[in-house]
Amino acid sequence: MKQIVPFAFDSSWNQWSPVSSHNTSTLTHARLATFNILQSEYSFLRNCLLRPTTRFTSIISMLTNPNDKEYINADIIGLNEVDAYFLSMLMLNPIIQQHFYLSDIVKEKSFLNGSISTMGNLLLSRIPFDACYTFPLIRGCDRNVTVGVFCNRSLVVASIHPTAYEHHAVRRREQLSYILDTMGVVPDSSLFSNSSVFIMGDSNMHQSSENVLLKERSVLDLYHETVVVPFMKQHSSSITYPPTTDSIPNYPYGFTWNLFPLDNRSMRLDRMLQRPNTGDWVAEGPVQIFAKETIANSWYLRRSDHYGLVVDLKREVVNKKEELVPNKEYPISCVTLPCERRNKYIFF
Repeated sequence: MKQIVPFAFDSSWNQWSPVSSHNTSTLTHARLATFNILQSEYSFLRNCLLRPTTRFTSIISMLTNPNDKEYINADIIGLNEVDAYFLSMLMLNPIIQQHFYLSDIVKEKSFLNGSISTMGNLLLSRIPFDACYTFPLIRGCDRNVTVGVFCNRSLVVASIHPTAYEHHAVRRREQLSYILDTMGVVPDSSLFSNSSVFIMGDSNMHQSSENVLLKERSVLDLYHETVVVPFMKQHSSSITYPPTTDSIPNYPYGFTWNLFPLDNRSMRLDRMLQRPNTGDWVAEGPVQIFAKETIANSWYLRRSDHYGLVVDLKREVVNKKEELVPNKEYPISCVTLPCERRNKYIFF
């Protein structure tokens, strides 16, 4: 696991700059979100259909604009399939510049931290990073895992995206096992031993049989831990990769990959997982699904071929000497940041 330095926007120099670690141990609430944005690195013909500029503009609005009807107001966000084009758009957004830290930035199509190759996993957060890490996956997947540590190391969040396609189930199990091992989801692990560890992203678990690994490791699937649904609807209610025959067509995937016939699969590809029995952070409410609507002024196009997941967390500290004071201001070091960023953690 390689440590990397996150970035914040330095308004005095009008540029993104490395930022040192912070201590935010007094925070008691946070909202997590994960979303696969559907990259733009496709052929000209496919991008004529996928319209990446339109989709990316809408995604950034969903992340930053309170007036957007699907605004998620998340504090820590994991994004999959981030490429240079999307990240360059994100870095230019004034709300992102003022209120968010990024795990990596792009300059001349090169990712400075090396956590992303051509496309990969990005963490952006309104909560300052205590530390940030990246590590590569095994078995030929070039999408590194990105890990953020927050709130005096009490909260650890990993953004993942292992190998896709049903026929790669064995390879994917090895990759997911490697992720769980690396993140300390093993008996008597000392890694992040006192932390709450959340692993989220496009897991690419195409088949229900792949859930066996989570049961073997006693990993909590937060959707099924927090959402009460009838047994017969437990799969359909949690779909994040909808079929093209859905009431909102899965246009990006069906029309650009399979063409004919359309893709009629429905899967729980996107997950929010929690390492059991460690740390103070727990889900405060149900996991919710977002980005299900079509983009404004479009009858067919959604923001991505995936839906996203969002959940509120709270910190339950028992028999700890520290007194928790929500939203306490902490100094920002290394770069000069706008004062508004320091108190802009919005909690529900």
